[in-house]
Amino acid sequence: IWTDTDVTAPIVRYNKVYNNQWKGIYIELTSDAQVYYNIVYDHANKEGISLRGGDGEEANCDDNKIYNNISYNNLEGIRVWTNGDCEGDCISGNLIKNNIAIGNTDFELRVRGDADNDGVHSTGNIFTYNCFGAEAADFIEWGTDTFFATYDLWQAADGCGAGVCTNQAEADPLFVDAAGGNFALKFGSPCINTGTDNGDNYRWGFDPRDPTFPYDLLDNRLYGDHEIGAFVYVRRYEISKRIKDMYLKMGLGLDLSQPLSCIIQY
Repeated sequence: IWTDTDVTAPIVRYNKVYNNQWKGIYIELTSDAQVYYNIVYDHANKEGISLRGGDGEEANCDDNKIYNNISYNNLEGIRVWTNGDCEGDCISGNLIKNNIAIGNTDFELRVRGDADNDGVHSTGNIFTYNCFGAEAADFIEWGTDTFFATYDLWQAADGCGAGVCTNQAEADPLFVDAAGGNFALKFGSPCINTGTDNGDNYRWGFDPRDPTFPYDLLDNRLYGDHEIGAFVYVRRYEISKRIKDMYLKMGLGLDLSQPLSCIIQY
């Protein structure tokens, strides 16, 4: 999915984008795009999600909203960049929040070519409440050819810091079965209840109880705070109590002197 050169406020939402020869979702020279609740995976040659600002007389890449996407098993997870020779401010005000980028070959996050809030070509690019997995060698590039192996070092870099690169889920997101294409969250995932509410337009995520795409949607506000990623986590409540009368009426041959457990999911 490619918006190329000053497309007017496009919306890219609720897609599965996978196994293509080039990039997955590419917001190029485009501003005011909304990209949310997409699952992008298996792009061996390029990025899952990419934003590029203009060089020379090309259009800018400003004020895009990239929320609650999953980028998995691509060459790079999320890239925000220019070719390094933009004139003036060309890639600013982009909000990258509640995304999961994990299992990508080269980088989970790559921000280069003046896109790292250098104060000249870019300002106000925000990368909060994401999950880039456990720390690893060079898993993040921030500034051309500047690589980071820990969240703390990255968050201390120029243009990063509090309110810009903080509040990350710093561990494996615990997908149900990523290899099998199921990117819902398991119990215990660090992405459950650790996202941020980006407003009414972005509250509806995928329902993990729907086994086939296109998935049903579910309100992210039902069970507390928002999730990171594209799926709402549906709570499971285990209730233990005596249900003797019910089982007697059903004629079941159980040891009714002991408490029984019932798991209710909704």
